[in-house]
Amino acid sequence: MEQVSKMSRMDDSDRISSLPDEILCHILSFLPTKVSVSTSLLSKRWNPLWLSVPTFHFEFSNYWYDQRHLYFAQSVDTFLRCRDLEQPFRTFCLRYRFLFYDSSNLITWLKLAASQGRLEHLHLRLCVSKELPSFLLSCKSLVVLKLELLTLKDLSSVDLPNLKVLHLITVDFCKDAHLGQLLSMSPNLEHLEIRIAHVISGGVDKYKNKEFMPYSESVPVCISSHLRTCWLKSYRGDNEVEFQFARYILQNARHLQRMKFCFFYLVCERKRLRLIKELSLISKCSESCTLSFA
Repeated sequence: MEQVSKMSRMDDSDRISSLPDEILCHILSFLPTKVSVSTSLLSKRWNPLWLSVPTFHFEFSNYWYDQRHLYFAQSVDTFLRCRDLEQPFRTFCLRYRFLFYDSSNLITWLKLAASQGRLEHLHLRLCVSKELPSFLLSCKSLVVLKLELLTLKDLSSVDLPNLKVLHLITVDFCKDAHLGQLLSMSPNLEHLEIRIAHVISGGVDKYKNKEFMPYSESVPVCISSHLRTCWLKSYRGDNEVEFQFARYILQNARHLQRMKFCFFYLVCERKRLRLIKELSLISKCSESCTLSFA
């Protein structure tokens, strides 16, 4: 009787392995890819599961060249080329803080991730600003797009009809490209998070020109009809462009529910209070909109 009881406890301890593949893959999708792959060592039951996980989460942080970078690049290649291509690829999240990475590798990885046309969530964070491949901006399945330290150059083919969430953190717009083009082709955008960065055109910092605005004069549909929340990060209040952009959103977003300003950490308390007063005086198109400051 005691032996039967022990066997029963052993069976209960591994109930998770009896779950369907779909549920196990969903659980693994919340883990870093390196960890989900390592579960293949648990047993034969777990061995093939990582091949069907619909998400990719890889992170590498080392500013100087060494052998670890080669291992990381090889790991990413292995995962992307070996996974079951019949299974959907929903999320691609890559934080790649390395000064000397090969841009061709990055482009290859992104093409593999987007090749099925079912990619929904893309998050790229790099160490140095690199040009974002234009084919990603015509990935119609994207719902969430988060870009950090990237350059947007060719916006002629932007087509993001399902995009709901857009984060632009220190993103440069080159030459004739501007934020308005991106917003105009993202008609269903509901959440915008942005840190105003330098807009490079011919090596000139156009933010020093108060006449320049990083958006179109005509109001994109996403702002007038769908935008619910907008966050401005690292708000300094040092140039007119930041203030004008905040006013542009507040005065044109009819369904805006919350506008959040995250001040740059070096902004002193006295200046912070002055900026809060200035921003609070802007007339709002949405009666239900609230302002918050952090």
